[in-house]
Amino acid sequence: MPSRPPGGTNSGGPYNDLSPALGVTTLQPGATVQVAASRAFTTADPTGTSYAFATYQDASLVWHDGPNVNFTVSAPLATNQPPTVSAGSNQSITLPATATLNGTVTDDGLPAGSTVTQTWSKFSGTGTVTFNNATSWSTVASFSTSGSYVLRLTASDGALSNSADVTIVVNSAGSSSGNTYYVSNSGNDSNSGTSTSSPWKTVSKVQSFLGNLRAGDRVLFLRGGIWFEELDVNNVNGTASAPITFGNYGSGNLPIIDGGGSKSGNSVNGGRQYCIGGSYSKISYVTIDGFECRYASAYGIAFFNVSAGSFGITVQNSYIHDCGNGDSGYHNQLQYFDWQAISSSGGTKFLNNKVGNCFGHNCVQIDGDLNKPLIQGNECYGWSHNCIDIKRSKGAVVDSNVVHDGLGIQQYTEAYYIENAGGSYSGGNWGSTTADVTWSRNVAYGSGFTAAFQCQDAGGPVMCHMFNNTVYANVMGIYGGADSGNTSQVSIYVENNIFDTSSPQAGSGYKQWDYNDNVQSGTIGSHDMRVSPLYMNAGAHDFHLQSGSPVIDKGTNVSLPYTGSAPDMGAFEH
Repeated sequence: MPSRPPGGTNSGGPYNDLSPALGVTTLQPGATVQVAASRAFTTADPTGTSYAFATYQDASLVWHDGPNVNFTVSAPLATNQPPTVSAGSNQSITLPATATLNGTVTDDGLPAGSTVTQTWSKFSGTGTVTFNNATSWSTVASFSTSGSYVLRLTASDGALSNSADVTIVVNSAGSSSGNTYYVSNSGNDSNSGTSTSSPWKTVSKVQSFLGNLRAGDRVLFLRGGIWFEELDVNNVNGTASAPITFGNYGSGNLPIIDGGGSKSGNSVNGGRQYCIGGSYSKISYVTIDGFECRYASAYGIAFFNVSAGSFGITVQNSYIHDCGNGDSGYHNQLQYFDWQAISSSGGTKFLNNKVGNCFGHNCVQIDGDLNKPLIQGNECYGWSHNCIDIKRSKGAVVDSNVVHDGLGIQQYTEAYYIENAGGSYSGGNWGSTTADVTWSRNVAYGSGFTAAFQCQDAGGPVMCHMFNNTVYANVMGIYGGADSGNTSQVSIYVENNIFDTSSPQAGSGYKQWDYNDNVQSGTIGSHDMRVSPLYMNAGAHDFHLQSGSPVIDKGTNVSLPYTGSAPDMGAFEH
């Protein structure tokens, strides 16, 4: 009989019915009966000793329990997983400084008795890297020359291994004759400013001193401080070998430049237009390194309408958030804009910044840079229109960025975008020049946007190379558009990407599409795949590949560094 409490010693439970349950069967004294029943056990069941028994009713309608069959429920055998590895956050340093690496490695303890080992190595970079202790999770790396380096932390449990990468941008040493000036909330503007014991107090004092700065000089703000002033760096000019740096010193949180506005919903009202920036002047070889910018009513850190010769502006290691007045103007949170697209200007670098809650328009934008601008190692989120936007630029590289979760307040929003507006607002210096970008090793995930990548002719020819990116979102993977109606003005080359979306391709202009993993869609190129790439942990937004990933060594050479017989697909080389 099914679903009734057992009798006898088992009446207190707990118990579970087995299946199939027998119906009513009448037996005579001395008869025997064979019963067979089963139950599937899951990980929700307790482990240990259990027993099964039959229950029956006698002629007096009293229930009894039959003999027990004892058995043991054991936990499922654990399956060895590769170690989980993090190489830490991307960094930018200036020689002769070193980089402190803070990696982490965790493991499941399998195989039994195994020991986890880890090793740091240089994956790519122009010079030599020396590690104080290459087998320690946390160590210090020194570099022989400037450049962009990818360092790899690899861990092994003896059977399986895994790795993670970190990008270190190493800047050239400044002039040995440069002076350093200090600014602190507890300082005094009558101080010399030349030591930590005699710092200036205000941004206004820094502004009044700008004309005295020379190549190689540094102006450093004390970490943990807050300034409610706008830092304008108009007419500040360093040199390629000795840039002028505005940075920080001390420990604790980044120094804050507060725009003074009031946040309400997706808008900041009142306050100053931006935190740090410059316009209508020549600004060259200036580095903004390590600030927090917030609550400005238009821009965050922005250089716009710069004059001829404004070359070598770098913004790095900064946190720029919650700026803009509700997308009512063309206001971008981290921006370089040369409306004339002058050939003697540009070479802009935005490195290792965190840019989010961009209420003005785009989060990150470079417009009118003809000299290979670089956007690398940034995290970007919460944008109104586009997150990382390139316009009218030549040789642009957008590399190793993570974009996620837009605001979803406009009909068309993209994570990574380029357009060429032709000569419509370039003072005759742009003409029919082709704008071009290389998107490499980037990630797009989350919601609140319509396309991960978009390559757009907005009046002039545009060329896009999309190599080794990962898209994990219910959006268009890449869209090719031609506002002019002339699709021949759009040229798109797509290789080695993972498109974990039902719509990897839309629009027109595709010249090459191959060696991609279209996870949820049919193959397009002759070497495309449709397989699960086996991410380390997509739920935690870790899109590194597991050791057994079927997309390892399945790409083609696109001149990015790789290990093995061929490049992997996706943003992270295993």
